[in-house]
Amino acid sequence: NDYFFSGHVSLPTIAALNFYVNDYNYFFVYSIFSAIYQCSMMIAIRGHYSIDLYAGFIFSIYSFLISQKICSIIDCSSIGLLCKDEVDYEKNS
Repeated sequence: NDYFFSGHVSLPTIAALNFYVNDYNYFFVYSIFSAIYQCSMMIAIRGHYSIDLYAGFIFSIYSFLISQKICSIIDCSSIGLLCKDEVDYEKNS
């Protein structure tokens, strides 16, 4: 019953990245402390190996970056929201 990555660390890390992108600084700091607390608890109760915690952190960063790219493609193509290039063009006009 070995786990590959820790969802206990991934969830607060993804939340922290979302809060950071949207400029919610207090929630960002809280999510970082929550991720650190989860790491210490998982090591203390032997719920995960230390490499599982590190893998959860890395997995959450990569999944956040990939989901941002996919969401921007969907927003620009199918929904019709402005892309970053179009916003920059409108500001310079």
